[in-house]
Amino acid sequence: MQTPHTALTRSRITNDHALITPESHVLLSPPGWLKATVVYFISPQMGANFTMFMGVYETGGECQRNLKDNEVLAYVLEGDVDLRFEGENMLKTGGFFFLPPGSSFTIKAKSAARVLFFEKMYEPLDGVNPPQAIISHESKITKEPFLGDPGALLQVLMPMDAQYDMGVNIFEFAPGGTLPNVENHYMEHGLYVLQGQGVYRLAESWYPVQKDDAIWMAPYCLQWFVASGKQSTKYIYYKDMNRPPLV
Repeated sequence: MQTPHTALTRSRITNDHALITPESHVLLSPPGWLKATVVYFISPQMGANFTMFMGVYETGGECQRNLKDNEVLAYVLEGDVDLRFEGENMLKTGGFFFLPPGSSFTIKAKSAARVLFFEKMYEPLDGVNPPQAIISHESKITKEPFLGDPGALLQVLMPMDAQYDMGVNIFEFAPGGTLPNVENHYMEHGLYVLQGQGVYRLAESWYPVQKDDAIWMAPYCLQWFVASGKQSTKYIYYKDMNRPPLV
């Protein structure tokens, strides 16, 4: 098979959505990352109000973070890592953690690993306690038919409580499964395809997507998805929630 031309990419960046595909990744080495690199998919420089990025770790690689005013949810895409936060917590593929503002933590890879991060500044709400840390695995989260559709199964990784101003879910679609309608809302999304393939409508464009593709959807970006292929399609996605639009 002929190698694709280096000038070709499926990535597309617009003012209200983006598709970021593996052939356009740029690996960076920020301070605090040892034997590890970072791919930034989504950031405020793009127009987003959050950051979505992936840490790529060699065996023994690590990163150290102090979140200050930020909060983060991280999901292990592959490999085994040790989360050092209030003790040692071993996480395998499919493991995830949420840490609230003010947290300091270290991730150390026990094997070659990739970890996906969603990070944003926390928005306090009067009369509501700050969020609590969560350390779990996707296998512990029940799959529920979305709006009664068994071809679209939803796993809600974070509580719906008002303490949390962000949500991260996993959607799994049977081949031919779809979102029930074209969505239009003020929340924005960051999305990463975990397996399978399909077609995403973003605004007035239609994009074939597949495993390891990342997507940004700005507020009010029209969006719809259909899964294709012979296996189920899974993606993990972020949204801001439990806060009204800013006045």
